[in-house]
Amino acid sequence: MGTLASEDPGGIGGELREPQAATPRAARPQRPRQAAGGQPHEPDIPQRSPLARALSAVGDHWTLAIVQTLGGESLRPVQLQRRLTGISSGALDRHIRQMAAAGLLLRRRFREMPPRVELTLTTAGRELLPITEALTAWAERHV
Repeated sequence: MGTLASEDPGGIGGELREPQAATPRAARPQRPRQAAGGQPHEPDIPQRSPLARALSAVGDHWTLAIVQTLGGESLRPVQLQRRLTGISSGALDRHIRQMAAAGLLLRRRFREMPPRVELTLTTAGRELLPITEALTAWAERHV
């Protein structure tokens, strides 16, 4: 293995990468196109298995954590962020918008001063609660 050069500027775990020679543009592999929200563009989602579609919708760390934290109550985004340690306000806002677009939560805005927003799980979001409980129990036993 060669000499490791520098830290990954993305900061993902402080990984080190080997230096790479410049590759002509035509020889570079194509990255998957990105859809709105930074997710890879996947035009054939309806053809994938139900499990693959479900994991595409809720398979990241924060979505299930948000579902579990909201539970059956309504919270303001600031309250939710306080309960979810380690998530930035920008990441939380992005996940809230994605979850609202997917039909997992309602984002209600109230016309008052100062403006107020409340987050509540939809029926589809509440149906994920037993799954988060089962995953939590599994993690306590095995991880």
